[in-house]
Amino acid sequence: MASFNNSNNNSLVSGTSDDDYIYNQGYKVTISAGNGDDDVYNLGEKVIIYGGDGKDSVYNNGGDSVTVDTGAGNDTVRNYYGNYVKINTGAGNDYVDNYNNSSNVTIITGAGNDTVYNTNSKVTINSGAGNDKISLGANADKNVIIYNDGDGNDVIYGFNDNDTLSIASGTYATKKSGNNVIVTVGDGNITLVGASSNYSLNIKGTPSASAIKKVTNSDAAVVTVGSEIVTIDATARTKAVKLKGNKLANIIYGGKGKDTLWGGVGNDKLFGNGGNDSLYGGDGKDTLSGGSGNDVLLGGTNDDSLNGGAGSDTLDGGDDDDTLIGGAGNDSLYGGEGNDSLSGDTGDDKLLGDEGNDSLSGGKGDDTLDGGDDNDILLGGQGYDSLSGGNGNDTLSGNDDDDELFGGAGNDSLSGDKGDDTLDGGAGNDILLGAAGKDSLNGGAGNDTLDGGADSDKLLGGAGNDCIKGGTGNDSLWGGAGNDSLWGGDGKDKFFYSKGDGKDVIFGFESGDLLQITGTFSASYNSSKKEIAFKVGSTANAITLKEFTATTFQINSDTYRISGSKLVKK
Repeated sequence: MASFNNSNNNSLVSGTSDDDYIYNQGYKVTISAGNGDDDVYNLGEKVIIYGGDGKDSVYNNGGDSVTVDTGAGNDTVRNYYGNYVKINTGAGNDYVDNYNNSSNVTIITGAGNDTVYNTNSKVTINSGAGNDKISLGANADKNVIIYNDGDGNDVIYGFNDNDTLSIASGTYATKKSGNNVIVTVGDGNITLVGASSNYSLNIKGTPSASAIKKVTNSDAAVVTVGSEIVTIDATARTKAVKLKGNKLANIIYGGKGKDTLWGGVGNDKLFGNGGNDSLYGGDGKDTLSGGSGNDVLLGGTNDDSLNGGAGSDTLDGGDDDDTLIGGAGNDSLYGGEGNDSLSGDTGDDKLLGDEGNDSLSGGKGDDTLDGGDDNDILLGGQGYDSLSGGNGNDTLSGNDDDDELFGGAGNDSLSGDKGDDTLDGGAGNDILLGAAGKDSLNGGAGNDTLDGGADSDKLLGGAGNDCIKGGTGNDSLWGGAGNDSLWGGDGKDKFFYSKGDGKDVIFGFESGDLLQITGTFSASYNSSKKEIAFKVGSTANAITLKEFTATTFQINSDTYRISGSKLVKK
């Protein structure tokens, strides 16, 4: 037996045509063991291993991003602490053991009676043709088992509620057999040992005719199906009906009446079709489509996808991270718990994110958006929209037309975009941008930043030390309480100051600008600093002009000018 010990990176290791032992610690190494009964022990990352023909044994110990191709023969592959690993054993009666935190692994065993042990999550297993045994550990979760018509009679142990059996070709039917579930595909079958007690069974593929229940007007008003039924089809029915799924991943079609659809457990797909329908996803990752009519859709637990379709619909995502689309009509969307995505689509819609970091988009129409708790993103879209961030650090964008934006509590970012918009930051250190249009901006409490953008805007800092910029246009600026900094920008701007507003500073005061002071004040000019100060009562109340370009200064109804080191009235 030839022996090879490699520690070089970016290298090629070639074995002989006899039995070899190859030990690798290198990075980005390609190992070609050749024919023979070879033993390969790998510690390196980004390694490619070709076993060649023969009875090979490969042990990957902690190497990530490793590809193993053992070729034909009765091979053994062990993957220990290796993530993002691809294993292909080829033809033969092979043994694969994937264990100890080895996730995101793909295992293909090819033709032969193979044995696969897996104790990890997010693993894809395709055992190929032959009578194979697959064992999933107690902590294994979210695994995918792939089966094709003609793959033989396989047995799977430890298949749980979060695993998926994917029938890639052929049609399938299911039945209970004691504590087991038998899935038949053509002449072969898969035995899910102990799965009859599972809360749900996730099987993807095309059900056979025996797994489809056709519902017509002659059926009862309430249809409950057996454990073997995958699809419930009531599209031919015109009367109202109640359809209940089972623990499988059901596909349920309503008819033309006022139907009620329950998905139950499992990752279900529900289609209301015609009529004012009620759809309940229940547990599992469900997909609900209301179709035409004024429908009610409730996702339930897990990550669901809801689409109201035509009509004025009500959508409630329920728990976890959901996707809601209102469709045509005046819809009401409620995200519920979790980080949800809500889209009103067309119509005058109402969107409430509720708990979680949600994303809300009104779409076309005059929409009302409320982010609820946590850090949300709100986009008004076309139409005259009202956006409320609620609690949390939210981002609000009005988009087209004249919109109202309310940041609420938290450090929010508000942008009016097009149209004559109203922006209110609320509590927190907020950023407000009016953008295009004649906008009204109110920072509220906190140290806020306001920018009017284009056109003639009204800007009020509110309580706190604010930074206020008018932008282009003839703007009106109020600092409010706190020590504020104000820039009028281009245009003939108006600045307003009252006793109690704190120590404010106006930068870039130009000819044509106006400072309106409420209360008795005294004026002074500091020639060394080139600053003009107006004190209203005590020294704690003053507004100062800095970096001005004007030669005359309009203060209330009076005009001032600088004469030497003094500020005098004209």
